[in-house]
Amino acid sequence: MTQTQLMRISVTGDSLSLQGYADTLVYLPASNAGEKATLVAIRLGGDPAVTQALAFSLSGGSEFKAGINGESLVLDGKKMRYKRKMSTADPYAEALLTAEDEEFQEKEKAQGREGIKTVVKRRVCYLYCPKGDHTRLFSELQKKTSVPMLPEFEGYVLAECRDRGFLTQLAVLSTTEDFEAWRLTITRDDENLVSIVDDGLKRGCLHIPGADPGKPNAFKTVSTISQYLDSFGSQIAEKIKSRFAPLYDPATEPPSAEVREIDANICSTYKLLLSDGDIKSVQGDTGHSKSQVLLDVYAHSQEKARMALTKKVERDFYQDSASQRAHAQDNPLMDLLAQVINDDPQMQKLLLETLLTQNAHRAREA
Repeated sequence: MTQTQLMRISVTGDSLSLQGYADTLVYLPASNAGEKATLVAIRLGGDPAVTQALAFSLSGGSEFKAGINGESLVLDGKKMRYKRKMSTADPYAEALLTAEDEEFQEKEKAQGREGIKTVVKRRVCYLYCPKGDHTRLFSELQKKTSVPMLPEFEGYVLAECRDRGFLTQLAVLSTTEDFEAWRLTITRDDENLVSIVDDGLKRGCLHIPGADPGKPNAFKTVSTISQYLDSFGSQIAEKIKSRFAPLYDPATEPPSAEVREIDANICSTYKLLLSDGDIKSVQGDTGHSKSQVLLDVYAHSQEKARMALTKKVERDFYQDSASQRAHAQDNPLMDLLAQVINDDPQMQKLLLETLLTQNAHRAREA
């Protein structure tokens, strides 16, 4: 039902009196005269302190009155448990209460051995869907059960659940949303839903591909997983694609800024490596104003190649041969220079940068 005005919510007790407003209310109407309606969901709004106090009071099961189109409706949630969500943006706050799914348990004697075990006698679930969208309602129902159901079962299963009293529509009042709320009861081991599907198959209201003698058997040629995928893989893929939206779809979305930054870093790093240290060509791609900045950013990332290049420089510089070693022994200045370079890492870096720059100049002149 459409609600055009905010609903006034009042809680009155021996030592408590609270008043606030709600724009959405979902409840299970009273089945008998004199009984109270049961709160299923409510969205409150207003002063932060009052809204928070109302939320805690209602989630604790307090009886309250809701002013609806000039009339007063009495509700409570004494037998319910609620999820409570608060959001505040001074000077306004919102509180959303929604009933949690319920499990009713009982104890029974364990078969074949002594002792008592606890079993789930029935479950009560709450389903929400856009108004009139029963395909969505059927999808929400499927999430609550392990009974396998085909999309073609939708109309029959929903109708049978309503007729047998397992699916009850709840009253919805909202000034902002247009939706439906339902209460689904599932018995032990999903027996009531299994019964609905079994009865539909026996009466011919439901059909499974290949199970109807009068229709072609879709599984006649399927004997392996590969054959099954060949026959139905595209249908399965389309169903998965329609039900699960990817967080990132490369077919329709560009790469993120982080991915593009990593890609540019990798390209510049390997271009510097493959060009034998041609700093200027890489600098044109990266936009760095100084060669030193580029070296600080990228030269360290290829440690293995850098070490190999360093060894090559050392080998070419020292010219590791008997004649050069003899010459070096006769030249104390060269010996001293070699010692200084070996002992000073900064000097080694400077020498390497000088050689790389010279190589780049030679490459352009060639």
